[in-house]
Amino acid sequence: IRLSLVGSEMCIRDRYFTLLFIFFAVIQEYDHLYRAFFFAGIFPLTLLLLFKHDCWLEIKKDRVFQLILLLLFSLYISVLWSDTPHFWKSVLRYSRWFVITLVFVIGMFLYGRSQLYRSRSYSYAFQTITILAALVSLYFYSSEGRFPLRLVGIGLLDHPIMGSAVLLVVWTLSLTGADFNKANSLVLTLTSLVVVSIFVVLSQSRGPMVALCFLWTGCIWLIGSARIKAAVGTAVILAALFVVNYFDLYAFFMSMLERGDSYRFAIWSTLLSNTHDFFWMGIGIATDLPSTPLGGLIREVVGASILHPHNLFLSMWVYGGLVPLCLLIALFCVLFRKVLCLNGQERVVIIMTIGVVLFLCATDTHKLISSPQEVWLIIWLPIGILSGRLSLLQKAP
Repeated sequence: IRLSLVGSEMCIRDRYFTLLFIFFAVIQEYDHLYRAFFFAGIFPLTLLLLFKHDCWLEIKKDRVFQLILLLLFSLYISVLWSDTPHFWKSVLRYSRWFVITLVFVIGMFLYGRSQLYRSRSYSYAFQTITILAALVSLYFYSSEGRFPLRLVGIGLLDHPIMGSAVLLVVWTLSLTGADFNKANSLVLTLTSLVVVSIFVVLSQSRGPMVALCFLWTGCIWLIGSARIKAAVGTAVILAALFVVNYFDLYAFFMSMLERGDSYRFAIWSTLLSNTHDFFWMGIGIATDLPSTPLGGLIREVVGASILHPHNLFLSMWVYGGLVPLCLLIALFCVLFRKVLCLNGQERVVIIMTIGVVLFLCATDTHKLISSPQEVWLIIWLPIGILSGRLSLLQKAP
């Protein structure tokens, strides 16, 4: 990317603000503190890079960024046909959220395009953040005697599903700077993954657990030495057997079984049986799903009000219609196609990252336009960084 020396320094500063934004988002409960690092750091620096250093001329040509822009815009304009009692308030609210979401995505795109995230220090920082966030949450969980209830953390980890998803994504992004051939990097990577695994399992969230198994498989695959692979695989199996033997997990597993599938299959089948209510245009992003006839049908089936479809692709279809759904599918397809041009560890790591995002999107997350919330870290942080990195491929000879 054609940046002046000043522009490069601004990218480095943006990196620090991004790390601080993520750190305070998962370590403490004061929402205004972590958002301050976005509005005081990431937001103005991104705008300066766009307009002062001509970054816009570069990124607007990228196909992935064009898909992201179209996706956000097509979802945003659905507010115009939303059924809401405070129409103009909703328009103003979503206009503000659209702008800050777009700026965050652009900031992460520039972050990924600068390739500053591919350093060892970046990897150490992200893994340290995940270790601290998980240990703080586990401390309160243990000291308050909440076992076998579902583990929730603090900050953006205060939801059993979304919190686990945030922690998994932040940890997965740390792999871009990890070196599996270095002993200290490998030890820190596996240690942080063990701590994150404990957090995810105690949260009892099935989607993040599937993503966790995918991550363990990928990490063992990335280890170069066959002996170390066998040692790590054996250690994981022995640790799992020890936990099963040492702890009384009956109440824990019963708690998971009693929740069943959390009504997800009933929700999805009801929505897919009534696509005529949202097929082309959707119900509008500002519409409250439980207050609609469609929400009433879901309530009759599951016996409770459901706030959203619990699947990102269905959410795009329900809220925005067919266009956002197709754009979201196209976005992941283009990302996968670009990944195939890579090789070695980077290719595996990016496939792991996209796979984790897809696993998490399959069971939760819904509106992609919001104030600084979990969805920013679960989707826009990895998608922005990876799309920025992959955009360099079309410049390659």
